[in-house]
Amino acid sequence: MLYNSRSIDNKVNDVMITLGDKAVDIAAICETWLVSESNPTTAIIKQYGYSILHEHRADRRGGGVALIYKSGIKLTPLSIPKFNTFESIAATMKSKSGTKIVFVVVYRPGNMCSTFNQEIDKLLSDLLLRCDCLVLAGDINIDFNKTSVSLYQQALQTFESCGMVRHIFDPTHISGSSIDHVLTFSMHGQLKCTTTIDDNNTLGSDHYPVYCNFELSFEKKYFKEIVFRKLKDVKDDPDFIDNLNRIFTQCLQDELSFQDAVSKLSLSTTKLLDEYAPLTSKTVSIVNEAPWFDSEYRKLRKERRKAERVKSRSIDNQIRYKDLCRECTELAIKKKKEYFSNLLHRAQGNPKTLYQLVNKELDREKTKDFPDFTDDLSELANTFNQFFEDKITKIRSGMTSRRKYHDFKQESQSQYLYEFEPTSLVEIEEIIADSGIKCSPADLLPGVLYSENLEGILPTLVHMVNLSLVNGDWMYGWSQAS
Repeated sequence: MLYNSRSIDNKVNDVMITLGDKAVDIAAICETWLVSESNPTTAIIKQYGYSILHEHRADRRGGGVALIYKSGIKLTPLSIPKFNTFESIAATMKSKSGTKIVFVVVYRPGNMCSTFNQEIDKLLSDLLLRCDCLVLAGDINIDFNKTSVSLYQQALQTFESCGMVRHIFDPTHISGSSIDHVLTFSMHGQLKCTTTIDDNNTLGSDHYPVYCNFELSFEKKYFKEIVFRKLKDVKDDPDFIDNLNRIFTQCLQDELSFQDAVSKLSLSTTKLLDEYAPLTSKTVSIVNEAPWFDSEYRKLRKERRKAERVKSRSIDNQIRYKDLCRECTELAIKKKKEYFSNLLHRAQGNPKTLYQLVNKELDREKTKDFPDFTDDLSELANTFNQFFEDKITKIRSGMTSRRKYHDFKQESQSQYLYEFEPTSLVEIEEIIADSGIKCSPADLLPGVLYSENLEGILPTLVHMVNLSLVNGDWMYGWSQAS
């Protein structure tokens, strides 16, 4: 996404909610108006599961450019020169196929001059030597549709001479000008880009958000492989339920030891599950979500997304969509206040937790100050050794009294349990009702299948517990469950 926010501070929640709704991987933001590297705004961005790279004006108001991207994406800052006519920031990443892509955000304020063309040519010449594909996005305050302005056309020629392809031709500003641009270069034409301008929602700015779709799979930083069974249809399958009940009923009829009964049940249930709901694996990216998102807020966001899809059909739909946008923003603020109020309440009387909370919300990172040390490893080891020797000597010298220890002879009065009273169906039911059904991968069945078929399974569970109590047996694997 490309967006000139004209201060992201006062609309950061709206922007971040939009990024989440649109599943935006990377956003190029112009005119952030940020005044420091880390601040409450950057903290909020991180709470939504995104990271930020940005250049800010430290000496005056306005300006600033940023790349906001999903924390699971590998995006590396790229050093580029400073220029007089525009602000910029760049970062590089790789696609899954190994294509090296550079993203650069440019914001050009003020009046147009020929120096801009010279400086942008210098920037492009530098970046094109360092990548396979280049994406330049930003508010450069140049409307290429105005063919009568020679400096504008010279700028377009500069971009085209570097092989850059223009993707935006329609207005991106409420005045009707097309001044926000996305231009791309790809060495072998592998970077396909389509753009959509959302002229119905400025998110509080005078620029329209521009959404870009690249036909590329980005390399993810955080991902994991999950293994699961599709139990949705199985739990209501009469054949599966009959076979499951038959397995547990057979266990009651077999005269087996506790260990043998557990082993047989485990093999039988696993075989049945593999037949009806075989294990499936897939790799998923890990994306954080704002901690104050709850079911009420997700439900409202879902309604808003539905309204967004039909907003162009009528004026009433547009009004409803804007009302839902406002309600979502208000609810997000409310939920966030409640969340942090609860955190502050729980931190009462604990200054350390309170400071950690404040530092997190101000996006302050604790700096680690390491002592200077020599490259001589022997000297370093001796220094550490001397430090601890001195420390122990100091502790001992401060001990003015010696504690006296006495040996107390204790007589054992332990009573031994030789047998346990068998449990009952009622007792097991009460335990399950009180603690709920919680399962791990080491259990015979997933929790949902226990819940749905508890009536038929319960007698066998009682039988297993009693076998364990009578013989004092226990399955080693069960104590390893996570």
